Amino acid sequence: METKINKKGQSAILALPAVVFILFFFVIMLGLGLFGVNAIDGVFSSFDQQVGNVSFNETYNKTLAPAFESLRTNLDVAGVSLVLGMVIVMMLIAFKLRNRRTLWIILDLFIIVVATIAASFIESSFVSFINSNSELFTIFSQQIPKTSAFILKLHIYIPIIGAIVMILNYAIFKKRELEVNEFGVTQ
Repeated sequence: METKINKKGQSAILALPAVVFILFFFVIMLGLGLFGVNAIDGVFSSFDQQVGNVSFNETYNKTLAPAFESLRTNLDVAGVSLVLGMVIVMMLIAFKLRNRRTLWIILDLFIIVVATIAASFIESSFVSFINSNSELFTIFSQQIPKTSAFILKLHIYIPIIGAIVMILNYAIFKKRELEVNEFGVTQ
């Protein structure tokens, strides 16, 4: 027996404001994590003590220093990949929840406008945050510039993403599936 999911009242655009806030907090946590890595690296690389016959600085340079350097060089690519992954997942959800009800278009447009306004506020908060400390500014502008640029242009990307999601949600209709009951009759 096949169960059907009731899709009344579902809209993929409802995830757009959540994506805006999740992106903001994700990029902030990414930058703060990198700030912590840089602080740990600065302390450990300057700590030149001997413990028995083992040099702490030499051991650090052979073990953690390459890992931290790899993290610094690849974190921007990972950040952009996760951001684009969230956008692609949202588009796939829109494609899966295709809707023929045009009444939801008005609500979706309103949500896009609200998400764009929220993106503008988040952009200004992000600028204030990265300008609050010179080390944070260096991290966001030099070590993760592509991810930061995405947040700084979020007010441009959100309407574009919203329009694509609306197209996927309303313009591409699902093929009608015919059900066959136990007597072989299509309904």
